[in-house]
Amino acid sequence: MILLALALAADYQPHPREHPQSAITWLDHYDYCLEANHAAVLKEERENGDQWAAKRAVIRCWPVEAGVRGRIVDELSNNHEKNAAERHDIANRLIWMVATAFATRHNMKVSDLGPLSPEN
Repeated sequence: MILLALALAADYQPHPREHPQSAITWLDHYDYCLEANHAAVLKEERENGDQWAAKRAVIRCWPVEAGVRGRIVDELSNNHEKNAAERHDIANRLIWMVATAFATRHNMKVSDLGPLSPEN
């Protein structure tokens, strides 16, 4: 039994989106997080509906959203781009675009998803 568990663990290949490095891969990871959590919530609690699952996915992905924002701001800082307010504005717009695409795929407006981060 232990050998079987070790063999299965050795074969585990994480999805490439689960280990983002650059800002763009973090954005892709955020989109992946939203879709994966939406599917998981919908599978667990189908009776609550698609829109409720989308809202729950956004909440579950708050830590990833924070990581995305931080990575974008860091990359812009390292490249000496813009001032701090502009860097945060760029990060917010990119996150908003991913959330808007997610909402559109689920026939919602981004405002229907609720706050995209705990700070909002």
